[in-house]
Amino acid sequence: YFYENDYYYASQNNSGEFKISKTTLSVNATSPIKVLNKTTIRGYLLDAMGYGIADVPISIIINDDEVLQTITTEIGSYIIEYSTKIVGINNITAVFEGNESHIKAENSTEIEVKIRPVPTILTITSDDVSINGTNDINLQVTDNERNPLNGTVMLSVDGNFVEVPITNGVGVYQ
Repeated sequence: YFYENDYYYASQNNSGEFKISKTTLSVNATSPIKVLNKTTIRGYLLDAMGYGIADVPISIIINDDEVLQTITTEIGSYIIEYSTKIVGINNITAVFEGNESHIKAENSTEIEVKIRPVPTILTITSDDVSINGTNDINLQVTDNERNPLNGTVMLSVDGNFVEVPITNGVGVYQ
């Protein structure tokens, strides 16, 4: 039986020789980023003595959903790039599942993903309206390269703001 110390856990078996090292896994990522830009996720997997653990798989879990895989280098480092469409706080968890000589380790971090500002062109058209008459107000919204956008336009009508949904660059207020 092996008793736990600063570098190794106690053995789980009373026979044989076991040397299973504690591990430390770090994870860092560039933040904040704009949506669709890449963040660089990097870290180190170290044994109890502070030496890098080479050639082992690391799973990178994004928002408890998407899983990426990478392998540590000869010095125990890993690096992977990732881009997301999810605006807000994104959770990143790095996991080493452990092996015959090293125990499992994991660590987490967060990145902030911000909305990408898009220069827009808003074109408003309407036919002439007689007094007390009504008419549709047509909205066309594109980016500065004339690509149609989706979203909502806040339109001021008689001093009140109304939301006009825009689909494929077109919206109509009736």
